[in-house]
Amino acid sequence: MGIEPAAPAYDPGCRPDVWVAFYRDPDGNRAKLLNGTFPPPQDALPECLT
Repeated sequence: MGIEPAAPAYDPGCRPDVWVAFYRDPDGNRAKLLNGTFPPPQDALPECLT
């Protein structure tokens, strides 16, 4: 579609199972794309969010 990444995709924190890339849309908005598996968080929500 003619949209190029702002920089090459990389693996954050030396996690070869996850890749991150940043893009800008035609309006200049920045978007982050993640490729990988992310298990649900196991931490309890703070009381103010329940």
